[in-house]
Amino acid sequence: MADPPDLFSHAGSFSGALDLRNSEVRAGITATLVNPGSGTPTVGADAVFGPPIWPFDGIWNAQSPTHNVERLRGVTITMYTGNGGDLTVDPIQAALEHRVRETVLLTAANLRAAGIGFHLADNGDGSGWAPGCTGEHADEACVQEDVNHFVRFFEPTPDVRRS
Repeated sequence: MADPPDLFSHAGSFSGALDLRNSEVRAGITATLVNPGSGTPTVGADAVFGPPIWPFDGIWNAQSPTHNVERLRGVTITMYTGNGGDLTVDPIQAALEHRVRETVLLTAANLRAAGIGFHLADNGDGSGWAPGCTGEHADEACVQEDVNHFVRFFEPTPDVRRS
């Protein structure tokens, strides 16, 4: 996370499970590592941050954006999240997105408490964000609008443009 900090000026989270101390987040990450349906090749559950269980989880704790916000001071931070949309359409996806949203909101609270500026696009069910957006993680309309919005942070401002 932002190491070394002088190399990064922007950080974007798109439905990011930012609380690596959260057992549900750890289970989701490790499940994708070992599940062939998530991509190949698969790797061991400890491949990214080491063992996800106490007392061996020091790297998980050290890399948790939610709990290490000071490392983001001076970085333009933008987070995008939705509430998962209609539970009756895809209850599992909606429940997962809801849990991810909670980690984004906790990160926002920690950034706010540390006096670190950020932008949060909490799109809820997506209806006010983009046409066709349903608030789901992989909804193409939501993701496209998130990316369109995020890219604007990389455009030069009038005071730094050169002719």
